[in-house]
Amino acid sequence: LNKFSIATSNSVYYGVIGTPVVLWAHGLLADNSASKRAGSELMLGTVITTGLVWVSKYSIGRARPFESNSAIVPLQTTTGSSFPSGHTAVAFNTATTMSLSYPHWYVAVPYYSWAVLVGASRVYNGVHYPSDVAVGALLGISSSIVNHYCCKYLFKQKRVRKILE
Repeated sequence: LNKFSIATSNSVYYGVIGTPVVLWAHGLLADNSASKRAGSELMLGTVITTGLVWVSKYSIGRARPFESNSAIVPLQTTTGSSFPSGHTAVAFNTATTMSLSYPHWYVAVPYYSWAVLVGASRVYNGVHYPSDVAVGALLGISSSIVNHYCCKYLFKQKRVRKILE
């Protein structure tokens, strides 16, 4: 379970970077503007979510569980503040963006299952409190929804649409 939890936690890097790259590659190879739009929206959403997480982390400055309780031995080493969980936030941003871009159960269920596992792994690994993960999930979901509707507006603009087509 320890190895699975660490791998799940680390999968964020591949999922958050790999998903928009695959979407853009598909968009270019298949001349599919919807894939390019989804990839662009996901990249922008990740940048926004990461920025919000960093501002929150350094404004709040909450100690990590293993720093506050010597009985907790973390499975991963990490630095910085605990609140909110950045891994969870970007995982839920990815899940929500994909679900809004491709509104099918077979897209939503795997992505949200993955995001929940990422959040649970952060608590299991001893690097976050459950409240860090819950707020990270809410931050990822809410920033993704706002980003989705802003992108929808932007992609209707001729200059932006021309770049993506």
